[in-house]
Amino acid sequence: MGPIFEMNSFIQWGQNILIWRIDRLVEAKGSHILSTRAGKQSIHDASSLEYASAKTL
Repeated sequence: MGPIFEMNSFIQWGQNILIWRIDRLVEAKGSHILSTRAGKQSIHDASSLEYASAKTL
């Protein structure tokens, strides 16, 4: 239980940090993708709104 237990808890600790870092990375990438997608969508909405208003004039 001595050194093997310590080794396992060390590996567990390393995995937790790795998972935490991957989560942060995915979170950052995910919000970036969402923001660019939202930006494109708003540009698309604005251009279609301009087109619609140009057609009605």
